[in-house]
Amino acid sequence: MWLVRPCRTISGSPLAAVLAGAIAPVSGFGIASILTPLLSIELDTKVAVAAVSNPHLLATGVRFCLLEAQVDRQVLLHFGLLNALGG
Repeated sequence: MWLVRPCRTISGSPLAAVLAGAIAPVSGFGIASILTPLLSIELDTKVAVAAVSNPHLLATGVRFCLLEAQVDRQVLLHFGLLNALGG
């Protein structure tokens, strides 16, 4: 008889990341919604959140560089500064 044990390694994370990346554009919720709970099974929750947030920060930077010419500087300064200050 086969015994099924829960996976206690992060080795399933790359597969989950690919599946989450495929689901995210269609479903409307992000990759973080799937990967954060998965990573927090093995890692501390704060570490899991940090691990998932780093690619988001990188992707935001890439999008900003690609769209920089189309950014309205006044809107960026007004809302960007307020957002950075937590307002």
